[in-house]
Amino acid sequence: MRSPTLASQEELTPVQLRIEERIREFDLVALLRTLFSLGYSWGDFLFSSCPSMRSVDSLCQHIRFISSKVEIFLNLGLLASNSPLPSFFFKLMDDDTIGGELFQKYLHFFDHHLLNGLMQSTAIEHNRAYFPSWREAQRDYFTLAGLDSLATFALLIQLTYPDFSTSVTKRPKSIPIRESAFSLGKPLGRESIIGGNATKTYTSFHVVITTDEPCYKIQTPWPIEIRRRLAEYLSPLLSRVEIHLSLLLIIRGHEGRMKLSPASYLGFEPLGKGGAPFELLVFYGRTRAFIS
Repeated sequence: MRSPTLASQEELTPVQLRIEERIREFDLVALLRTLFSLGYSWGDFLFSSCPSMRSVDSLCQHIRFISSKVEIFLNLGLLASNSPLPSFFFKLMDDDTIGGELFQKYLHFFDHHLLNGLMQSTAIEHNRAYFPSWREAQRDYFTLAGLDSLATFALLIQLTYPDFSTSVTKRPKSIPIRESAFSLGKPLGRESIIGGNATKTYTSFHVVITTDEPCYKIQTPWPIEIRRRLAEYLSPLLSRVEIHLSLLLIIRGHEGRMKLSPASYLGFEPLGKGGAPFELLVFYGRTRAFIS
């Protein structure tokens, strides 16, 4: 079996050369994410500890690109200054009593597996043994915060719409449900009812977002941008809860249409300025209906 060959400088991409040059400036997790983005996987990594007894100021010491593999040298592990091995072994290696070079190769075998386990428990979002889907796990963890809580939902609205002054109130909402009568041999689902009509009470939030500007970044009207954020940011998080939502947009100082009326004075009042703020109900209904 052929051993992997060290890639020459001409064979390395500009990104790989840049990584080699600045390897000591890398945070370890940032380095792993960069390598994953280049197409590498956990099986392509070889972890080794740098044999040194002095303290260093960086965790990543050196990196080598070996054909399809990557060897990462860390100031961590069995041969590093913080090694859990007794100093007795290092003294024997210095005296060449046990063959320092051969003993280092022997320790590198265990070093790789220990460091690899540590790295996989650090960058858990890339470890499918822990989480088959990291995004799905994030959603599960997020539901533990209680999306039907007023404080949690208000914070979520504020993070989604930081450009606005937001106000959130919570109140139960009873909604009539109309379904066809059940029939024999047909399975009943969660929304099935006996009879034609029923009333269901949902957790309901009334959200008011207020701004002085009619458009987002000059050209996009706020109603379009608000619905985009609702679909892109809020909908994936609200897909597992049953919430009724009313979202009201208020634009202060909105420019209205010019009109002639006995109460207005041409030349005194500015044209196109409305006296009352503009109000628009951007969304009203169950969040799952918006998602579907």
